[in-house]
Amino acid sequence: MRPVQLSLEGFACFAVRQEVDFRGLTLFAISGATGAGKSSLLDALVFALYGRVPRLGHVHKDIITLGRDRMAVCLEFEAQGRTWRVSRTARRARAGDAVLEDVTGPEAPRTVASGADAVGEHIGALLGLPCEAFLQAVLLPQGEFARFLGSSGRERRAILRDLVGVGQFEAMRQAAERRRAAAAAPAVQLQARLEGDLGGATPETAAAAAARVTALAGQVAAASAEVEQLQAAHEGLARARAAFEVLCAARATLRAAAEDAAAVLEAGRRLEGAARAEPCRGVLEADQRAAGACAAAEADLVTTEAELRALRAESARAEDALADVERDAQALPGLRARVAALDSLRGFLAARDRAWERLFGLRRERAAAQDALREAEAAQERAGLAATRAHAALETEQRALDPGDDPAAERERLDPLRGVVAELARTSGALAAAEGAREDARARHEQEAAQCQRAEEAARAGERAADEARTARDHLRAHAAAAALRATLVPGAACPVCGAAVGALRDADAAEPGDGAARAAEARCAEAVGRSDTLQQEAGLRRASLAAAGALLEERQQTVERTRAAVEALRARLEGRRPQEVEEAWAALEERVHRRAVARERVQAATRAHQDAAHARARADQEVEHVRERRDALARSEEDARAEHARATAEVARVTTRDDVEAERAEVAVRLEALAARERAAHEAAHRAAAVEQQAASRARTLAERVDLVRREAADARAAAEQAALRAGLASAHDALQALVSPETRQALEVRVRQHAEGLAVASARQADAVARGAREVSSDAVDQAARAVDAARARLQELLVQQGRAEAEAREAASRAARAGALHGELATARAEASVHAVLAEDLRSDRFQAYVLRETFEALVAGASLRLGTLTGRYGLALEDDEFLVVDHDHAGERRPASTLSGGETFLASLALALELSQQVQRARGATALDSLFIDEGFGTLDPEMLDQATQALEALQSSGRMVGVVSHLPEMCARLPARLHVERTADGARVTREVD
Repeated sequence: MRPVQLSLEGFACFAVRQEVDFRGLTLFAISGATGAGKSSLLDALVFALYGRVPRLGHVHKDIITLGRDRMAVCLEFEAQGRTWRVSRTARRARAGDAVLEDVTGPEAPRTVASGADAVGEHIGALLGLPCEAFLQAVLLPQGEFARFLGSSGRERRAILRDLVGVGQFEAMRQAAERRRAAAAAPAVQLQARLEGDLGGATPETAAAAAARVTALAGQVAAASAEVEQLQAAHEGLARARAAFEVLCAARATLRAAAEDAAAVLEAGRRLEGAARAEPCRGVLEADQRAAGACAAAEADLVTTEAELRALRAESARAEDALADVERDAQALPGLRARVAALDSLRGFLAARDRAWERLFGLRRERAAAQDALREAEAAQERAGLAATRAHAALETEQRALDPGDDPAAERERLDPLRGVVAELARTSGALAAAEGAREDARARHEQEAAQCQRAEEAARAGERAADEARTARDHLRAHAAAAALRATLVPGAACPVCGAAVGALRDADAAEPGDGAARAAEARCAEAVGRSDTLQQEAGLRRASLAAAGALLEERQQTVERTRAAVEALRARLEGRRPQEVEEAWAALEERVHRRAVARERVQAATRAHQDAAHARARADQEVEHVRERRDALARSEEDARAEHARATAEVARVTTRDDVEAERAEVAVRLEALAARERAAHEAAHRAAAVEQQAASRARTLAERVDLVRREAADARAAAEQAALRAGLASAHDALQALVSPETRQALEVRVRQHAEGLAVASARQADAVARGAREVSSDAVDQAARAVDAARARLQELLVQQGRAEAEAREAASRAARAGALHGELATARAEASVHAVLAEDLRSDRFQAYVLRETFEALVAGASLRLGTLTGRYGLALEDDEFLVVDHDHAGERRPASTLSGGETFLASLALALELSQQVQRARGATALDSLFIDEGFGTLDPEMLDQATQALEALQSSGRMVGVVSHLPEMCARLPARLHVERTADGARVTREVD
């Protein structure tokens, strides 16, 4: 994989779209100040390929530029001889999108995959690496390998396990354990079913169940006939009862119609009167409207005249109030002049208040400064005492620290023994577990042997029973054939079998077996043969289980012997010491280390305390001097403020003697405003009262004229109504108005008359029909009793049907249980065999077996490859592994070996770089990855001196000389200047920007 071009926008600090061109770059630096965004370029490259940001996982919203809702990254790269382009977007509020395109050839671009999951799968297939392995092979984890060099053997194994993915074997072991448990659980269930659910399944039980089914079928037929008879009787009674109820209802309807006849007659008379009065409806309604309008007009006139009288009185009162206000308004000019004089003092009042506030504040500040001076002088004295005490404490702690006590040599001697003790404890536990497993296997073997013996005895007994059943069946067949032959024999005639003359036939020879006995013998024979076959199969399964148990016992015995030998070997490595002695020595060593560390920390703390006390004393001296200067300045400012306040007070006293000038001005202004407001309100009230009085008088005249007109119209409407009533044959307009009814009332009266007539006709017809159907009085109790008899018969029938269905199900179940038992025996053998295979696999994949072997081989290959790379980088050093510890081989001193912890800072970085480069190659080989033609090294060069920096640069040039792209992330100008090209990242006002520089 080799990057060609990277585009990003809204990603981390890259708010504005940036294009990064990798074409033609082999060895280059990614430079810029700390925090400029150098590492964010590598984050964007990984995000484009795998949709993840290494330090954030799948939380994309945290890497989107602040203030932006969306980010987009596009990477064009080469892999497997073709050019590809992957584009990804992400948003804060919803999921993003991804597209992978093939941009090789004239038909490009061609979409290969879309969607985050599909693109991730294709990228993994193209590169042959998951995201974690890509980070280890392309973005070198420098910090991990610096820690890798200086850690203990156990810590290095944990780091290496994570880096090269040995944990997959632990996952395989756990999967084998799960599959073993998954296969063992069905075996236990199958055994339980064979011993519990399928016990007692015999042909006799099935025959008894079939006989019960036949008996229940006869009972069901009898019960069905009884239900039909009772149902017919119940239906006859129900029909008679229904006809009788119809007859009673018809009679009740006729009686009710007779009782309602008078009311219906009255309704008819109301309809007749309403029909005569209906032509007069319009005239009568006009009379009512005219009368109402006349009454309303007269009431309005009375109300308006009363309002007019009240308004005239109100107008007179407004004129009197206006005269009083005009007399009081003569004081307005004097009040206005007083307000102007008081307003001229506002500037002096503000100056006086400011001077007073300043004077008051300065007094408080001077008092506070005086207090601060006292506190500063006290703090100065305390700081001096603290500095003296800190100096004495530092000298005491330095004398207490023993510089000759160094437990490092004893630690190097005890650490390997502690590893042996821990391994011995684990192996001893494994030995106890193996012995327990062996005893379990022995008990299982004995149990299987007993069950196998019982199964073989049962199989032999079944074979004997089958032979006896065959003999009985053959005897009955011969007897039946003889009986059939006897029917054809005639005394004195030749025998058709032997040709001799037939003698007299005996009576005993006339007896022959019946068909039932022959069928029963055949059935017993078939059952015995089937049971014998089943027992033979079970005996075979038991023999197979016994063999498997024997093999498992042998395997457990071998495991115990191997584990015991390992325990003895570990005890020999302790050189005659007991594990408890090693642990006690290590505990004592740890206590010494702890005490020395505590003493060293106390010396450091005392040194810091002494330095802090000295700084505090110097700060206290400065603070005292500063507070004294501020107190003196505040005293001078206080005198100036007092003089300013006196000048402003004298100017105010020339105009008024009151202390609160603003209150006096407010009082005068309130009086002035109130008097002016009263004058304006009195004028407005007088004008308003006069206008309202004129409007009321005009309205009263208009209403009087309208009352006269409405009265004349009401008289004309009354005369027309009386004439219309007489023409309709009614005595007066009042009688005509009383006879009128609403359309709804008229419709209701008509419906009632019509329904009365129709109800009489229907009731008469239903009465005649019920009599014709032969209605007779039948009590409801008789009908209910017949219904209960039918329900009881149906319940008995239903119960018999349930019993019949249950008996049929039981018969079918008894016939199929034996067949299921045979099938379950085969499944049980298969499940046990599968569980045994997975148990062996899980045992072999344990961390102290196959995983330990893989780690050891990987470790040795890593050290060998890294040693060659370190020799190339330094020309002097190599790496070796001895007693699970890193050693440095110094070829300039005849191959002298010393601990890796003795390397300088720059040498440690080069050793870490060699380990990281070698691991990158191993990860690619282990994962079967595509050739990765690019490598990025993030920082780590700050610890190198100029000579070491030259060596590191030469090593990087050697890497890129093979055609591999090498990018170095660094903020060191001297490092970036040594490389032939640079991608420079800098922060601007609108986000980070990338520029390309090539020498």
